[in-house]
Amino acid sequence: MECARSDRRVAVALRSLIVAVMLFGTATVALGGTWKLVAAGRDCAGTDVGPCTAGSSIPNPVRCGEGSPATSAVCWDGATFRNLSGCNGSDPEGPWCTYKTTTAAECIDGANPGFLYECVDDPTAIPIMSTTGVAAMGLALTALMGAGVRRRLRSAEPV
Repeated sequence: MECARSDRRVAVALRSLIVAVMLFGTATVALGGTWKLVAAGRDCAGTDVGPCTAGSSIPNPVRCGEGSPATSAVCWDGATFRNLSGCNGSDPEGPWCTYKTTTAAECIDGANPGFLYECVDDPTAIPIMSTTGVAAMGLALTALMGAGVRRRLRSAEPV
């Protein structure tokens, strides 16, 4: 009886995984690039593109590569470099990044020096799934693994 119930859970978890892949598996972001630190103490006037990202002085990897208009990023760690303009209402003294259409080589004369990054081709980069797809697959895999672990624990011989 317990084995049959566990088998049903495995089947439900497997169906959930298949549905997650069908619904979210195609929502991928091909990175194709990586952020490389080019210089400290540089900024560009204007040319910002897309939303800034707060909470880290390292650029968001999704903003680099195929499908992204950003070619460089300027980031502030809130200690070495600060940009008190802030990012979308976040702590203006905290870390954040802005993304630019200007190349790193052309990035000069900005009013808020920070860490300058350049988006460079990375042939080792692999496509990643959207966060929604990862979450859905994670839930399905957790259910699948949980059912398998419970079955193994029930079938284990006492020590």
